[in-house]
Amino acid sequence: MNRIPKLNYTRFIHNWLLSRYAKIPYPLNAQIEITARCNFKCGFCGITQNTDLYNDREMTTEEIKRIIDQLADLKITTISVTGGEPLLRKDCGEIISYIRKHGCIAALATNGWFLKERLLSGVLNKLEYVMVSLDSVDPERHDRYRGVKGSWQRAIEGIKEARRRNITTIISSVITAENFHEMEALAKFARDLGCAIEIMPCEDIVRLENGKTFRAPDIQTKHWVPNLRKWGRQIRNLIPRYPNLTTDYFTARIVEEGGFGYTSFRCNVAKAYIFVRYNGEGNWPCKIHPILRMNLLKYPVNKVYRSKEISQIMEKSDSYPFCKGCRLGCAVVATLTTKMISVVQKFVFRVFLWSVKVG
Repeated sequence: MNRIPKLNYTRFIHNWLLSRYAKIPYPLNAQIEITARCNFKCGFCGITQNTDLYNDREMTTEEIKRIIDQLADLKITTISVTGGEPLLRKDCGEIISYIRKHGCIAALATNGWFLKERLLSGVLNKLEYVMVSLDSVDPERHDRYRGVKGSWQRAIEGIKEARRRNITTIISSVITAENFHEMEALAKFARDLGCAIEIMPCEDIVRLENGKTFRAPDIQTKHWVPNLRKWGRQIRNLIPRYPNLTTDYFTARIVEEGGFGYTSFRCNVAKAYIFVRYNGEGNWPCKIHPILRMNLLKYPVNKVYRSKEISQIMEKSDSYPFCKGCRLGCAVVATLTTKMISVVQKFVFRVFLWSVKVG
């Protein structure tokens, strides 16, 4: 099974205690989106619908490093490198190595297409945690979902190479009405590969970018979104039988009950996470519904996080109108950082009690 990445427990507990009891907010994790470009055409992802993103300026390597320096000043425990497809950038390995120099866990979210190639080349030799998208045990179905023939095989090859190198690997599966029956098969398949797995339902997420809203092209058709109550029941059925499943009871309950605003759980994502977009923009409270956008290339993130404006967002927590009905599409469950905590000696329980407080 997976090797557990070495967590900086002192830093983690320091941040958790100060945030919880001293009321001095410290982020637990950060996500840096190093590109918006992607080589896939997933039917349930809206990023391909906003081609303007492909023409926007991306941060340079040095700009990303400067932001990593500032995140380290906030005693961040884990930094996730995401996209788009982050391995489209040739400096992805250099960025991961730089994160490790600061004593943080470096995590990578990828569709797996370039993973084996980059691992064999040695540019990812500092990688210790990777999440790979895999939506079916059937190659044809996965390829159809992802819009690229051969994507299943490339993902499997990347997963096997990562495991051969003892890199902690988690499979990320998006469940639709069509592949709902594969939930247990996916959990077993991941277990046999020596991987953890996160199984989340497909969501109709409407994003706001550059003043325009957009969504996935096919997401409004009923065959994409599964019956969420059935999904929750199946997750609870699988948890005791598949220890490699990181989707937990809390997640199942929140999704089943209709999301935040319909359950006693609360979301404090603005405190727990920092989102940095491909162009150097910071988004608060989350990147799905940002109400505050800051140019972190001009204003240091460690200063912005302590600002009056961010404090006000933290105080308001999940009481914004767009929070009602949110089923964890942004960070609390659906990003790498929480998965890492799930894998690391069940730290997710403590994080969840703080990051998603029981009212």
